Amino acid sequence: MRKTEDKPNALRAATASGVLEMLQVANTNLEKIQKCLEDYLETKRLVFPRFYFLSNDELLDILSQSKNPDAVQVGSSNIHNPDAVQFWTLH
Repeated sequence: MRKTEDKPNALRAATASGVLEMLQVANTNLEKIQKCLEDYLETKRLVFPRFYFLSNDELLDILSQSKNPDAVQVGSSNIHNPDAVQFWTLH
C-alpha cells in the first residue's frame, strides 16, 4: 500500500509481485472468519429459534447490544412481527 501511495496506479499496484499471493491469503482468512461467524450465529439460533427470522446483520446487532435491553427490543421487531415474514408461492 505504501508503494501505491507514492505512485497511485491501480494496474501497477494490482500486478506488482506478491500482491496476488497476499490477496489470496487474505481471502482465505476472510472465508475462515466468515465460516466461524456463521457457526457462532447458528449456535445462537439453535438456542433461540426465533433468531432464524433475523438476518445475520440483525442478529449480530442484537448480540452486540445484549447489555442494552432497549436496543435489543428495537432490533427484535422482525421476531415478533408476522408481517415481516415473507412467504413464497411455488408455481
